[in-house]
Amino acid sequence: MFPRLRRAGGVVWLAVALGASQPWAGKDPGQWTPGDLQKILSDSPWAQQAMATFGKALEPDDMAVTPPPGAGGSGVAGGRGVTDGRWDGGVARNTGVGDTPELPVTVRWDSALPVREALERSKDADAATVAERAERDYVITVIGLTPANVAPSAEHPADDPQQVQGFIANSRLLVRGGAAIAPEDAKIDAKTGAVHLFFPRSRPIVASDKEVNLVTRFGSVNVQKRFRLKDMMYKGQLAL
Repeated sequence: MFPRLRRAGGVVWLAVALGASQPWAGKDPGQWTPGDLQKILSDSPWAQQAMATFGKALEPDDMAVTPPPGAGGSGVAGGRGVTDGRWDGGVARNTGVGDTPELPVTVRWDSALPVREALERSKDADAATVAERAERDYVITVIGLTPANVAPSAEHPADDPQQVQGFIANSRLLVRGGAAIAPEDAKIDAKTGAVHLFFPRSRPIVASDKEVNLVTRFGSVNVQKRFRLKDMMYKGQLAL
């Protein structure tokens, strides 16, 4: 009898601990705290950090970089322009010659149900748009790759067509044993710098695919992030 009680107690304790560390597993969305929302949106199976890297090691003339559009007065020295794809978000200033600069970014599946619920409860401005697009697209957002607070101008319009087309051309979802999935659209949030990529659901991703990889590029800055599908279950279903 007592061993059974101990086992039952252990199961209860594990469930409580799991609910505390993984709010999407142990709580109803209506019970999510601000801390829970932050975890789901930034540190969960659907939102993970990746390191954006340059395609080559840093050279001496890369040490001074031109700030991105709208970043005047930031104190970043000039050298190469942003249009040649060499802007690195300033990371080169803290990187030695011969090293490959890295920039931390967050890759998030906004179309996944728990993320949509967290965005809605956070009163995120994009929540309604994401909910609408999620019916036909996998919506993946990359945060930290492009500069924030860029005021639109004639030279750099909102949702700059050149940058948008660049993301469409250089982004893919890679599924083991299947053809790469290309995005049908992309948007850049000038206020936050978030890049929203819209991949069609015409090729469904299923749990038996095991994992899915996102690859994208901004100029010469590359991002690759692998997601394990078994970790992305929500209420008994794969949530993408």
